[in-house]
Amino acid sequence: MDSIRTAQRRRGRGARPVLLLLKFAGLCGLLGGLAALSALGWIGPEPDTLEGWKILRSVVRSVFWPCVFTGVVVTVLAGIALWIRHPRVFLRTRWFRLKAGGLVVALPALHFFARGRVEAWYAAIEAGDLAGAASGWRAVTIAFTVALVTLAVIAAVGRTKPRLGEPLGHRSPRASA
Repeated sequence: MDSIRTAQRRRGRGARPVLLLLKFAGLCGLLGGLAALSALGWIGPEPDTLEGWKILRSVVRSVFWPCVFTGVVVTVLAGIALWIRHPRVFLRTRWFRLKAGGLVVALPALHFFARGRVEAWYAAIEAGDLAGAASGWRAVTIAFTVALVTLAVIAAVGRTKPRLGEPLGHRSPRASA
């Protein structure tokens, strides 16, 4: 049935394909940036001089802002724009409620979790404390890794759309009225 509908469609499907591409590109930037920062922390070389820590800080900034931060903003805005088109349909599904609830809880929690560690790491670098910079970098690496795993699980829920106990063809009583 879908192939018949697809064959009969004309040009001008609206903004949905563009929004989906933006959401996908934002998610790739977000998860890719977090993966790069996590890999840098786990397998990358650890500096042994203050100048090396300052270079590492600038590398982290140059990956975080264009990839991770921009990815979060683009993904969230494109997701909201897609949701606004059919909010009732999405809110009836359990997978969407799980995904939206996970994002509402995870994004601020991850932000504050990572932000505190990054600020302590920056302060140790500015104070010239090499041991504090090393322990701060380990904490920042853990924060990036936790964010990567958490957001990858939420993205997997959005991609696979599990039924979560809903029967096939489930419709709420309000949907049929």
